[in-house]
Amino acid sequence: MRLTTQVTTLTSRGAEVALKAAVDEAERMNIRLCVAVVDRAGHLLAFRRMDGAPPPSIEVATAKAQTAALFGVPSKTFQTMVNEGQAAILAVRTLAPLEGGVPIAVDGVVIGAVGASGAAASDDAAAAQAGVDALVALCGESS
Repeated sequence: MRLTTQVTTLTSRGAEVALKAAVDEAERMNIRLCVAVVDRAGHLLAFRRMDGAPPPSIEVATAKAQTAALFGVPSKTFQTMVNEGQAAILAVRTLAPLEGGVPIAVDGVVIGAVGASGAAASDDAAAAQAGVDALVALCGESS
């Protein structure tokens, strides 16, 4: 009987790669965001508040990333559920039902997530996705 298992999770170096790519995408889009990168357990590994990003977005970006990491789906999934009348999902205390959190999956395993906040929801999500894409591309090169 096996009583332990190994898990794959995001490293701080990987988090920095995702963070830089997300911030670069925000700069390209000419928006100012807070960007958070968390490990698979939702613990913060990297964060940046760009100059001009609204202070409330600090906690929102982190919550979006945690939601994506813990549930393994984009945080927009839960925003859609709420918008479609499934408000009971709001009872889950660790949930941020707001677009802009994107899980990072490598070989089908969620290893962390990127969350962004401070602009239009779709722009937040685009920047977060750029961070995920940059990291996954590098993971594929090293596999």
